[in-house]
Amino acid sequence: MKNSWKCMLLCVAMVLAFAACSNNGEGTEALPDDGAQEPKEYVVSLGMAGEILEIEESPLSKAEGSNDLYGVQVYSKTATTEYTPYAYGLFDNTADMTIRLLAGYEYKFVATMVVDGKEKIFNSGNSYAAPFSISQSLSGGDYTNAPLENMFVYSTSTLGWIDFGYMYVDLGERYEHPLAERFYGETEGYVPTEEGSVSVSMKRVCFGVKFVADGLIDGRLLINMVEAPVMIITTSDVNGIEEMVCFRNEYHGGLLWTGDDYSETIPVSVTWERADGAIVPLITNKDITFKRNVLTTITIKVDEAYIEGGVELDKEEGEMEKGEDIVLEGTVNQ
Repeated sequence: MKNSWKCMLLCVAMVLAFAACSNNGEGTEALPDDGAQEPKEYVVSLGMAGEILEIEESPLSKAEGSNDLYGVQVYSKTATTEYTPYAYGLFDNTADMTIRLLAGYEYKFVATMVVDGKEKIFNSGNSYAAPFSISQSLSGGDYTNAPLENMFVYSTSTLGWIDFGYMYVDLGERYEHPLAERFYGETEGYVPTEEGSVSVSMKRVCFGVKFVADGLIDGRLLINMVEAPVMIITTSDVNGIEEMVCFRNEYHGGLLWTGDDYSETIPVSVTWERADGAIVPLITNKDITFKRNVLTTITIKVDEAYIEGGVELDKEEGEMEKGEDIVLEGTVNQ
């Protein structure tokens, strides 16, 4: 009987000893710690190049306190997922464009810059409307103005209208073709490294237009490009007026509107508002094709008898690139 108890005690001891060895992890897969290890983090500088000719380095180095506004949207993905929102930011000081990126992910950067945006874009306090509005959901629902904080905000919210051309200007008016110089660019597939930097190639997404009045004897000409603010020529504008106009980018297809051959056809109307108060339509919805990064000069001829004007095209050296010189002949019955 004693031998039986001894055998039983010996078996129990062997079982306990084996269990202790198993709990030490020897010969089995180690269990994870209570807190999962954080992925490695990299601090990366963001810069821009391309048609922003005065900016060629990465990262950017431009004077602090610029009136230009930069909006940047960042997406991340793994080898098995699609890009999802990671961070966004609105800047006027490009020296602050540094972002924390995590190892194991690829990143996509979408950026736009509006020249003198702080003066041109509607704002409430220090927060700016489209194209910098923040969408609170991937479906583009509720949105708020983006605060100018010169830092990245890590969020699933997005600068949801960053690849649209429209803009809210003074008093909250919205124009599909705002009078603004704007740049846009994307880069994707970026893998962060130690002391790394990423450069976004930026291209103009606008065109130049110059209106010249030939034969304007009194009053002023009101020039209305569809979905753009009214432009005005007076008798004192002997050399005409010149504006930069942003494309609508109707299909908001990302890099589509940065193509070298990108253009949009926009109807143009001209009305003569005479000094005596008479309103005389000169040109009505004349389709004119405007090309990206090209200055087009339009001469409006005001004659003695009213006839819808013809159009003549000649090549001309513009401040941006070679563009067309278009003559619109309008005449007026006395």
